[in-house]
Amino acid sequence: MAMLHPLASLSAELFSGQPTVCVMAKIDWPEALALVSLDLLSESERHRAQAFRDETARASFVLGRSITRRVLSLVTGRAALEIGIVLDTLGKPEAKDAGWHFSISHSGPWVAVAFSPVAVGCDLELGLRLGTDGLLGIAGQVFCDEELAALALLADQPLAQRALFLQIWRFKEAILKAAGLGFAGAPRTLCVLDETGNLNHHVAYGCRTYEVTVLSGSALPEVALAKVTVCADPKPAPATPR
Repeated sequence: MAMLHPLASLSAELFSGQPTVCVMAKIDWPEALALVSLDLLSESERHRAQAFRDETARASFVLGRSITRRVLSLVTGRAALEIGIVLDTLGKPEAKDAGWHFSISHSGPWVAVAFSPVAVGCDLELGLRLGTDGLLGIAGQVFCDEELAALALLADQPLAQRALFLQIWRFKEAILKAAGLGFAGAPRTLCVLDETGNLNHHVAYGCRTYEVTVLSGSALPEVALAKVTVCADPKPAPATPR
């Protein structure tokens, strides 16, 4: 079972027994302001943070990395500054020597970081800049035919269509991040709807099966979290050229 916890409840006890935990935070929460520190970031991460023109995006990036190192410090007993986070060849952050998988997602002032003993991906997407026009055009780049058909059925219900678009998007991105590929991983070959047109919470992709959970809490936005449950082959699905 995956659990969602606001930052204020962060403790080592949350991770006893190696559960899948998603930590939620907002950049203006007092506990987030107290936790965040540029000193926890590597030199390359500090350069990346400085490159953000949008202050909210910069603050959420720094908060995400700060949460990641603080949590990995809790579960490993090592100093947070000693936790090395590197990017793999597809740009996914990982801490190879920490013994835990993690996934970071940002949307506006919100940050979600999922931790698991198995491959995991999370997506927090509020669609703050997403209107109700042209959704099929955007979806056509990453959605499968069944997903596009489900959106088309809601053409006369723009708010419902937008809500379904965001649900599908979160499911897809969470799975693709758990696969280690992101949207480089042939997203149109991944369908997150079942045969009845509803969101599928157990999705096969490549050689793996992913369990997808929707996490939410009081006054907290929804997060889609995917973790691998079956893997016959350690190799992920093939990536497509960017």
